Amino acid sequence: MHAMGFSSTVWFPNIEVLAKKHCVYAIDYIGDLNKSAPTSIPANREACGEWMDDVLRELQVDTFSLGGISYGGFLALNYTIYAPYRIQKLFLLSPAATFVPLHQTFINRIIAMAAIPMKWNVRRFMPNCCRV
Repeated sequence: MHAMGFSSTVWFPNIEVLAKKHCVYAIDYIGDLNKSAPTSIPANREACGEWMDDVLRELQVDTFSLGGISYGGFLALNYTIYAPYRIQKLFLLSPAATFVPLHQTFINRIIAMAAIPMKWNVRRFMPNCCRV
């Protein structure tokens, strides 16, 4: 599962290697920055689990390994709690608000990033991680 404000394309650098040994589905979370056109968005954790069940039923997937980054990690753990009998393995990369609450400074920066052009805010928000 991808981070909030992104799409499943964040997994592009990893797909080739993962697909050598696994069947990979990079699922876009409904209503995020992707091509979904939701009629409604899940309102709580249980509704998120139900939505994921619907997606997996359409993909004809029963048990699987699940992973996510940031908000996607939160969603992955949420689904694991919702349907633990379906999860073979779980991997979480910096799962946002999963084990401790988000710090207010981080929330403020995310809000600022949404209002400021991307090239500028990537340099300011993650100066040591990205080169634009």
